[in-house]
Amino acid sequence: MDSRTAATSWPSHVKLDLVYLDAGHTYEDCACDISNWKRHVKPGGLLAGHDYNQKEFPGVVEAVKVMLDGPDEVLGNVWVKHL
Repeated sequence: MDSRTAATSWPSHVKLDLVYLDAGHTYEDCACDISNWKRHVKPGGLLAGHDYNQKEFPGVVEAVKVMLDGPDEVLGNVWVKHL
């Protein structure tokens, strides 16, 4: 299933330690994924994703900046946010 359907189907009482996003690479897709999955991460958990690369995927970089006030860490092209 697609990411949006998976996130909205996920039981709200089941919180995750880590969610790793690697789906759509447009600003809209990435912002939607962040919004939909962030609520499923436990406090102290990690929200992370792939393709954090301004040249190739500026939408991913902008969505992480706007939706999460930027990443806490960037490891290669993986962004990480501690929630």
